[in-house]
Amino acid sequence: MLKLASETPVMEDTLMRLLVIGLWRELPLSAPDAVELVEQLVCRAAALYYDLGLTDVLHMDRLEFIDALLNLCVYKHPENIVLPQGYTPPNLAT
Repeated sequence: MLKLASETPVMEDTLMRLLVIGLWRELPLSAPDAVELVEQLVCRAAALYYDLGLTDVLHMDRLEFIDALLNLCVYKHPENIVLPQGYTPPNLAT
């Protein structure tokens, strides 16, 4: 089973679902964990392509993948943070 799983191409839909799961705060997979998991799957697909000479191991058509990946990299402050009275956050570059 492990050999079969390691030699199976990565589907674009699988990567998109992992990124979407990472975007939802209600689900147990955090954003950094989702990005790391997608990275591992892409690296494995690249290794298959290089080592075994497989073609069409990783094929991406949807540009939403990049949008979801960048949205996972945005800093999100903790929801239960306690700030001092009168604190105003600094203006960041927009």
